[in-house]
Amino acid sequence: MISPQSIHSAEAVLEALAGTTRAGLAIETYERTAGMVGDTGIQIWHLILSLMDLCEAQGSHFDVLLQKAQRAFANDMAGKPDTQVQFLLFDLMALCKSKDIDFAEIISNVRAERPIINGDPTDA
Repeated sequence: MISPQSIHSAEAVLEALAGTTRAGLAIETYERTAGMVGDTGIQIWHLILSLMDLCEAQGSHFDVLLQKAQRAFANDMAGKPDTQVQFLLFDLMALCKSKDIDFAEIISNVRAERPIINGDPTDA
């Protein structure tokens, strides 16, 4: 059964995160590690250059990643809850990884407690 309190709590979290961005934290971290103090636009320019260098060094394709990000942003960044939930899940997965917590095990345990997905039993 869906708990109204649970929904309210999740909505409160998404509302609280609405004013924060990972980009802000990224710029603050870049400022500290690269000593890149000053205009945000210039900091972003340098961070993008560093990300391009990182991708090239690792054999990744920055332009492909950029296109995917631009499509996702254009398609679903109107503050829709699905996007907010997706970004929060990314962050929670990263947090679990950094703390050596098994995110998949948590999901499995939650599913054991609440085996319904969008009104359909998961074993159906």
